[in-house]
Amino acid sequence: MTQPTHLFTIESHQDRKAFYSQLKEHGIHASDLMNMLAAGNIPDVLYRESEILSALAILSCRNTNSLVVSGNEGVGKSCFVRNLSRYLLQVQPDCHLAEINLVSLSAGNTSAAEMEKKLALATELAARHKVILYLDGTHAFAHENGQPSPGMQVLTALKPYLMTPFRCIISAPCEAMEQLKNDAAYKKRFRFMTLCSLNDTQKKNVILNRFGNTPFIEDALAQSGGESRELHQLIENIDYLQALERVKSRLAFTES
Repeated sequence: MTQPTHLFTIESHQDRKAFYSQLKEHGIHASDLMNMLAAGNIPDVLYRESEILSALAILSCRNTNSLVVSGNEGVGKSCFVRNLSRYLLQVQPDCHLAEINLVSLSAGNTSAAEMEKKLALATELAARHKVILYLDGTHAFAHENGQPSPGMQVLTALKPYLMTPFRCIISAPCEAMEQLKNDAAYKKRFRFMTLCSLNDTQKKNVILNRFGNTPFIEDALAQSGGESRELHQLIENIDYLQALERVKSRLAFTES
């Protein structure tokens, strides 16, 4: 896929500053994915070209133009969605992508009404400033004592606002996506995409592309369980092993 040529010349939009500041005033933390991309803090993804094209097409539809991204834990849902910022300006130059974790919308509220107030504000500001909201479901769908997960509580409270003209992307585990597929409100506004795990060769190529093709990385890959684990788990473990090696090179501990 052709890379945009203007990635690192993105200028902050004054109105977008108001978007983030107003969210912050009401206790909602949002990450500016366009700024993260410009700062080089969003790594590229490989082997997801068809899914990227499909996601961008969905976001460009006139009606059913929001998206639920699902897949196994560690398959790379968050990284995939964040990477859409790499191409969004080519497709929709006046749009923007911001990330809010679902847990942050449910935590610290004294009542359901307070969470609903946060959702009303976020969706209103998103529509006003042409911001596509990415509601990151990482760690949000764990059940506790038989109660609905924080993620499902937020998504249930979000339903009345699905009739408003804002767009969003939600990342969720497979079981949560099935619930949303069977909900009439979400079925009307959202399309659904499942990210399949990369094969072993693809995972290895992603690791070598990110960390470099060196004997140390080859050994670290083997220590991390080879390519049999999900990509995110491999990346996290190899990142730790690489950091450990850097620390060792600076300290002269002797083993007892």
